[in-house]
Amino acid sequence: DATHNSTIAQPNKAKKTIHAWTEPEPSSLSYKQRKDLFEPHKYDLLICRAVPTQCARQDVLMSAAFMHASIMTWDHSGCASLPCFVAQSGDENGPAYVDAGKGNPSTQEMARLPTMRRRNGKEADEEHQSLLGEISDNHNEQDDKKKQTNPSHLERLMDYWTSVSGQCRLPPFAHPVISLKLFLVALIWFELQDSMAPSQSVLATPEIVWLVAQAPKPKKFVPNLAELLLQLLMGKVMTIGGLVTKLGQIRGWGLVSWLAFLLIPEGRHYSSWAATIFYAVGAATYLLLGSIGLMYKLSHSTQGGLLFVAATTFAIPPLFGMDKGRQVAGSAWLRRFLFLGILIPIYLMSGIAKVRYVGILANLNGRWLWELFEPKKRKYAAWTFLRDLLYNHKILLTFMSWGNLVLEVLLPLSLILRLESKLLRMSFHGIALTFHISIFFLVGPNFGRYCLLHIVACDPIGWFVRGMPREELNAGTTSRLTGRSMGDCLRVGVAMLFLFGWFRVQILSDIEHILGRVEHKKKRDPYFPFSEFSMFASAVDPNYIASLLLVLLSMAVYYRCFFK
Repeated sequence: DATHNSTIAQPNKAKKTIHAWTEPEPSSLSYKQRKDLFEPHKYDLLICRAVPTQCARQDVLMSAAFMHASIMTWDHSGCASLPCFVAQSGDENGPAYVDAGKGNPSTQEMARLPTMRRRNGKEADEEHQSLLGEISDNHNEQDDKKKQTNPSHLERLMDYWTSVSGQCRLPPFAHPVISLKLFLVALIWFELQDSMAPSQSVLATPEIVWLVAQAPKPKKFVPNLAELLLQLLMGKVMTIGGLVTKLGQIRGWGLVSWLAFLLIPEGRHYSSWAATIFYAVGAATYLLLGSIGLMYKLSHSTQGGLLFVAATTFAIPPLFGMDKGRQVAGSAWLRRFLFLGILIPIYLMSGIAKVRYVGILANLNGRWLWELFEPKKRKYAAWTFLRDLLYNHKILLTFMSWGNLVLEVLLPLSLILRLESKLLRMSFHGIALTFHISIFFLVGPNFGRYCLLHIVACDPIGWFVRGMPREELNAGTTSRLTGRSMGDCLRVGVAMLFLFGWFRVQILSDIEHILGRVEHKKKRDPYFPFSEFSMFASAVDPNYIASLLLVLLSMAVYYRCFFK
């Protein structure tokens, strides 16, 4: 039975009738049952035990309003895990004893309530509404605490990319605007000085088109961007000379736009939109020229720079805005994106491609480097004596192959999980820079843009100029779970789209090789926008099952990183 009557002994007072229940909850009773149950003045004392939910507590309050004489409270004196919800309607001088949750109301384990005077109907209604608001507020606070301790996947993802005090403790750039402008100046200088030779120079694309004087031949698996873009630019009657002139004009507009961007100060009311427009024009120009030039000379040295320059456009509005919180969130996103969306995928995908085409055994014994260091292939080598020394002592090539596995597999996976570790980051940068400089002098390919990206990721400005203190960073950044802007969501979406693009290329390559749609020892590399990064990976002993498993492991590590 849902109800029972009992008596409570009070000193020097007659026994009073009470009503108490533990189940069912009031919310399970119909309106008529509740009205009959709470018939006015039927009971002097009402005890509702262990009403666990907000809905049920509200039902008790609403139903007890029929009594017009009650004061509601929680009594925790007996057992905090099983409190009693108490309503008293005795006379103004009569103290009452109620059960605190330990036993039957007739037991001696009672808790004494303070004396309460009888209220009229209006006062009781006001009391009920006030208490109902307090209970609702407390319940909302408990819900917020629960939400913070158990956030959704989307909230964790937003927290990882934009919050300084969240689960990713990688500090943002100390001075993001200065770092970005210095990177842009260095990139333009390197491109105009042709310091990327013998690899492609993006800003030299008009000269490449003039030298070749025709559209590049389409390659299998490679999107024919050059032919499509050149046809759009040429129209129906334009000659090669006219096309080169137009490409030169586009290059000039892009450089002028970037120069204007470099002159815009931060923190002004016009800075955000002006910087975004000028930077976006320059980035679009750089991306257009790079896409066309890459089709003439397929390589793996330009994709990282092109993608980073393009994606940085989405970080410009908060970096140049007046809201310090948004600026910190934008800076945090930009640095994490540089690591997790550009640098780590480039090296990780390169390592996976070597497992795919070279095989596990050839990676362990270094046999895949024998062909690369043959004397007849030292056309662009500067350190020929060292190259010959390595080739004549194969054990040195074995050690070199092991170092490559550390750089392209072990360190990227470790960084995904422990990006806040300064030791891991510095090891990654140091080994990568040593690797690229050695490859340039021993083999020839120029990965200068990646060296520049590593220097930016180190945040050298923060070594010499003090950035925002940690306390201000934690206070300035957006709330961990609330206050996200549409820009934050857009930037996180861009980052996840990039990761999807990287892994899509790898999975398609493995699956199509396994199913026999691509020849066993033939590469499937689309080159742009997301490449397989199979440079130096000649097909020695392909192992597509191992590479597919490594791709799935990498995806699991990324998932663990975002949703731990």
